[in-house]
Amino acid sequence: MKGPAGKLGNITAAVVLAGLLCQGLSYAHNFALGEGEKSTHFRAGEWIEKNIPEGATLGLTRFPQPSNSPFFRWDRYKLRFIEPTIASTLPEKLSPDYLALTMPDHDDRPWFGAVLGRYELLASFPRGKLFPWVEIDPTSTTANPLIEVYGLKGRKS
Repeated sequence: MKGPAGKLGNITAAVVLAGLLCQGLSYAHNFALGEGEKSTHFRAGEWIEKNIPEGATLGLTRFPQPSNSPFFRWDRYKLRFIEPTIASTLPEKLSPDYLALTMPDHDDRPWFGAVLGRYELLASFPRGKLFPWVEIDPTSTTANPLIEVYGLKGRKS
């Protein structure tokens, strides 16, 4: 098409293609970060080993596996696995000193309800962003997930 309508169509197509390109590059960037030492798994694990004392109780909502656990020495901590669907009923006396919540393709924070109020956010390791306006859809990939580490308020460590 020629004329103003044709130019508008070309501009619209260019904007849509640029958006798709930015989104594709963002996913590729996130996958590249996820395979190395800049991944959220490595960074969160390194933070845990530097900031959480050995022997502390660390709560996880999933059994450790590459897609949903920070990479740290599990033998240095007392691991407590918390079933997400009943996390809101966790008795205060069983609250672990720390929580490491990994959100590869799910978000367990809502399951904790008021129990999460016992904790303060100590560190957050978000997915890498190539473009500030492009969000990675958490249900589309488990690569390089958001990881948050919480500490029990008033803990003695």
